[in-house]
Amino acid sequence: MIKDDRARQLFSDYPPKVREKFKKWLTDNPSIFERFKTEALKMKARGWKHYSGYPILYHMRFEHDLEVGPKAKGDVFRINNNYLSMLIRLLIYRCPEFDGWFELREVRMKGVMSTEERRRREEE
Repeated sequence: MIKDDRARQLFSDYPPKVREKFKKWLTDNPSIFERFKTEALKMKARGWKHYSGYPILYHMRFEHDLEVGPKAKGDVFRINNNYLSMLIRLLIYRCPEFDGWFELREVRMKGVMSTEERRRREEE
């Protein structure tokens, strides 16, 4: 269940099962969110008016892989690319200064109709 209007606005298009998986992943990997936030804050402080989450995520993966090397066991940077949009939305929810800094796109998941798509179909 989504608790407040802002969270509902940001996350309601995701199916409950996807939100639950993301919540579990986040609980298991809290440092990834904190690192994502830190890197986004650096880019924002550098003067970027808008930015994409992909370069931040790939930078984090690169830095991690560079540090641990290819033979590291158990110390693997794991984030499903499908979680990136939810990670960005969570950052916006927790740090409102990022609202408008990332471009939020319509949530599209196989077999799931977005709110925007439902509205368009209802109007037809």
